[in-house]
Amino acid sequence: MREHAVSRNTVRRALARLEREQRIVRRRGSGSYAREQPADAVTWIDVLSVVEDMRLIETATTWRLVHFGFVATPAHVLDQAPQFEPRSLLVQRTRALRGRTYALLTSYLTDRVGSRLSRQKIGTRALLVALEECGVALATCEQSTSAISANAIVAEQLGLPVGAPLFYVERLSFTEDGSPVEFAEITYAANLYRQRLTMRFDRTGNTLSWVPVGPGKALRSAS
Repeated sequence: MREHAVSRNTVRRALARLEREQRIVRRRGSGSYAREQPADAVTWIDVLSVVEDMRLIETATTWRLVHFGFVATPAHVLDQAPQFEPRSLLVQRTRALRGRTYALLTSYLTDRVGSRLSRQKIGTRALLVALEECGVALATCEQSTSAISANAIVAEQLGLPVGAPLFYVERLSFTEDGSPVEFAEITYAANLYRQRLTMRFDRTGNTLSWVPVGPGKALRSAS
């Protein structure tokens, strides 16, 4: 407190955060002690600092291509986007930070868009960056998040046990004219995803609820 001229409450909050991140252990009546961190230890803060910038992803992370090829558009994609073409380009990759795989990214691209891409054009790029460079200008998306359990395939790719909790992001992206471009499914290890929202209390009419007032601070679903 003296060295950094901060209040006791600030120190308490800092220690509580370090404890949540498993960087320290706090022992009642004894003190707070640094925990030994494996050399490749990665936290959600490490991941967040990278994935908020899609161009930084290209240099700060590594990737592994799981699948690249045209497939019949799955029924669950057509249910949400009937305008999708019968054939889609499936691009599935993992992303890793300092050797720790933090996400499995599965993208279905409409046939007309997927035909512009190749393995070489995607390379190490975030997929949305590769689309921009191919002249596909995304404008809007519909995104939802939920919690799911890891099945055998996802568990193997993320190095987790079957049934482990995952944070699941589903996103449908459109161009300015409303044409669908990409249906993406991203799964994160649950401890490597956080989302924050600034909200206000709404008393409009008979309503009592919290509503967002600005963009959230979130681990963006960059593919």
